[in-house]
Amino acid sequence: MADYPDWTRLFYLVGTAITIPINIKTSEVTLDVKLTASDVQLDVNIVAAAVTLDFNFADQSVAVFDAAKWFAHQAAQWSVVDNPANVPAGDPCVISRIVPAGKVAFIEGVAAGYDAAVGVVNIAWDLKVFLNFVAGGGFCNGGALVFDVPLRATAAQGIYFRAFNWSGAVRNMRLSIWGYDEDA
Repeated sequence: MADYPDWTRLFYLVGTAITIPINIKTSEVTLDVKLTASDVQLDVNIVAAAVTLDFNFADQSVAVFDAAKWFAHQAAQWSVVDNPANVPAGDPCVISRIVPAGKVAFIEGVAAGYDAAVGVVNIAWDLKVFLNFVAGGGFCNGGALVFDVPLRATAAQGIYFRAFNWSGAVRNMRLSIWGYDEDA
């Protein structure tokens, strides 16, 4: 068995018989078989009016990616990161990305925090796509949110992630958004 990368999910195809109903009304039958394998056998037994086709699959496996992992594998992932310094209390920090032409962007997550842990503090954040709010929340000291279903933005639309420093003091912050692109 081959060693598959961690980002794949293996599904095993197991079957001992596949039945294909065949109704032969002519004296000539062409069976076009295109298989790529190291060993292929096709057994056709014709006895009177009966035809039996035997298909036996051995050691078949299929690697299935979810979309995010597939596009990351294809090097279509992206991230935007910033570390704004000396952010005044109550002020926002914003990072953004414009979706490239011919692409659809899928936003997989957001993160915001302070460079150093402090007392009980709050960070409020929101995410906009093309100036429309699509998500919002908050963290104490910092955190990350990975979207179960990625949020979508189309070509030329802006993605804007904004986090507010509600710590009551000037802070250095860290912000990031990430996702992947696929062809439109």
